[in-house]
Amino acid sequence: LQEDDQIQTALRRIQMKLRLKNIPHCIECFDISLMQGEAAVGSQVVFVNGKAKKECYRSYNIRSHHEGNDDFLMMYEVLKRRLESGLKENNLPDLIILDGGKGQLSAVLRVFDELQIQTIDIVALAKARFQSESEQGNLHFSQERVFLPHVKDPVTIKSGTKEYRLITSIRNEAHRFAITHHRKQREKRQIQREILQIPGLGKKKEKLLLLHFGSIKKMKTAKYDELCAISGISLSLAKRIFEYIHSE
Repeated sequence: LQEDDQIQTALRRIQMKLRLKNIPHCIECFDISLMQGEAAVGSQVVFVNGKAKKECYRSYNIRSHHEGNDDFLMMYEVLKRRLESGLKENNLPDLIILDGGKGQLSAVLRVFDELQIQTIDIVALAKARFQSESEQGNLHFSQERVFLPHVKDPVTIKSGTKEYRLITSIRNEAHRFAITHHRKQREKRQIQREILQIPGLGKKKEKLLLLHFGSIKKMKTAKYDELCAISGISLSLAKRIFEYIHSE
């Protein structure tokens, strides 16, 4: 109970500090990540009363091609998709946090205007920046900055406070979730590339296998008889596939 009271106090302080319309009982945080030149992905994490609601997390594969991997346009795309579905399903959070600064915030405010959303709050959380190094070698960073809609200067939240720990932990969780998704996608692509090296197995037959098993993971546990029974896969190819997936 004491922890719940502290969380509620932190949420009320966040409301006052960030000049929000609502106490942010339900917070969604969005991050755009691009690792090693691979396809960009948007991540969405959800916190209700300060606690992660992992069953509501979602990843967004960026559909549009953006020259130079434009973070602002990618954030615009992800939030437009999220908010359009939220309006249809009457499922919107109290507060949206963007990982970024003024550019990301401006891009998403366009979505708010286009969809005529006025009931929920939105802010952008920019990471602390390196400022200087002392003679003793200590590094000094600026405070985390929170950008508010139509306000020139960012707001800072005092480090070490419950509200600071809450809001930064939500942002860090969005990072973690995005990295985890990227890793899974990268592993999946690597497995697909390896499977395509099997003689006689091209894209067409790879699709047959994926349609049958539903995933690469299930395919790697396939029995020989099961592979032989798939229409369009010859007995000799089934043997090569079986030997490959069970060679480790």
